[in-house]
Amino acid sequence: MEPCSVLVVEDDVDCAEVIAEALRTCGHDVAVAARAELLREHLERHRPDVLLVDGHLGAVDGIELVRELREGPLAGVPVLLTTGRARAEVARAARAAGIERILVKPLDLAVLFDAVRTAVERTRAARPRVACR
Repeated sequence: MEPCSVLVVEDDVDCAEVIAEALRTCGHDVAVAARAELLREHLERHRPDVLLVDGHLGAVDGIELVRELREGPLAGVPVLLTTGRARAEVARAARAAGIERILVKPLDLAVLFDAVRTAVERTRAARPRVACR
């Protein structure tokens, strides 16, 4: 897989660093935002290929955050949700917010790598192709 840019939004610093380092070993360019405000600031400067967001960011619900940003800076960006709460209502809310996939903590790195690869490949395949003559 071609390297891509991944933005990890995770308020647990240790968890964020483990995820970021794992993705970097695959050659990905990884940025980390520990809070919703930092996500918003990052999106003003850079559009990631994939967003990996925690379902619970302190006082902020990760799914609601994605819902707020989906029509603006996150339009067209595949979003993966990490959560320790693998319940049906979480899955319904995530789908309604346009989240592609839910990854249950503790994360299986093989599942994480596959989810990122699949999201990027699907997004890149959907881009319009320009023919040059």
